[in-house]
Amino acid sequence: MRSQNEFYYEGFSGPNGTIVPDDVFDLLAPRLKESELRVLLYIVRRTFGFGKSADAISLSQLTRGIKTRDGRILDYGTGMSRKAVIAGVKGLVNKGIITVERRRTDKGDTDTNIYKLRFRTDNPPVTEGDP
Repeated sequence: MRSQNEFYYEGFSGPNGTIVPDDVFDLLAPRLKESELRVLLYIVRRTFGFGKSADAISLSQLTRGIKTRDGRILDYGTGMSRKAVIAGVKGLVNKGIITVERRRTDKGDTDTNIYKLRFRTDNPPVTEGDP
């Protein structure tokens, strides 16, 4: 018997989903750290899952997910700590799997970064800085 607080998934509502490149399963998943794989899957969902090639994703979205203004929970993020997400992003950038466009506001403050999967036709990734 499960306790009230124990997570139990009721089941899928039907076949729907996000396109995930086969390389994620065939080449990357066995070689990535858990933090890297979770961050990669979240970026895939936020980009390809919404028909985009890149997306502005905040660190809080990566860690805790997205809640709408009316309180609806859209997703739970990676479920990892800030430290684990930063390590995951750095690992993915250093391995050439994603690119991160680090943005600044007009005042020079850090702004939400743009995340994108890197394709063979793209430029080499930038490896400096935090997510």
